[in-house]
Amino acid sequence: MKYLVLIVLLFEAVSLRADSPSAPVPVAIVGLTHDKAGTFLTELRSRSDAVLVGIVETNQDLIAQYERRFNLDQGLFFADFGTMQRNAFGPRKEV
Repeated sequence: MKYLVLIVLLFEAVSLRADSPSAPVPVAIVGLTHDKAGTFLTELRSRSDAVLVGIVETNQDLIAQYERRFNLDQGLFFADFGTMQRNAFGPRKEV
């Protein structure tokens, strides 16, 4: 399931990138329990070609930990994928 979510996000990012080639690629994280989330956020900060638009997580302790550690805005966090997708990526475009 994690790979499916990643693939969906990549397709979403590619379609948005095609609309505006100079805009940074929007990136979302689904779940903070995997040990690479912190590394990914650290690396993302140094990039100008990508921007964090949302994080799906329900564990309030993890959310608070990541908010403090990475100085993240609470508005980046969503309880479910659908809500994050609608708010962070906007409505889907018909192809």
